[in-house]
Amino acid sequence: MRRDNVVAGSDDVGWCAVMEDCDSVAANFTGNMAHSCITGVWSQAAQSGATCQQMTDFQAWKNSAIGVFTSGAASVRAQRLALTDNYVGISMWYAFVGTLSVFVGFVLLSVCSAAQSVG
Repeated sequence: MRRDNVVAGSDDVGWCAVMEDCDSVAANFTGNMAHSCITGVWSQAAQSGATCQQMTDFQAWKNSAIGVFTSGAASVRAQRLALTDNYVGISMWYAFVGTLSVFVGFVLLSVCSAAQSVG
């Protein structure tokens, strides 16, 4: 199980994870966080032919490229995601259904040159 862990400062992907099928009762990838990476999490479909994958209780912030990237021919069901101050919050190939999630965009002050000119 990958639960309640933090990845910080990776010079590539924080998490490379295979997400659970939406019909799965177990949530093996939950409560995790990635910050200050290039990509917070790179997820793949649970199994070949899966039509829905789920992600629960994940935080991604201050990642320089993407907070959450999903690949594969599956829609994504996300619950309680917090994606803050990533260059791109979420990038996906298929449909996305999010509940109780927060997405906050890229703020100018996270760019070093802008922060220096403020004051």
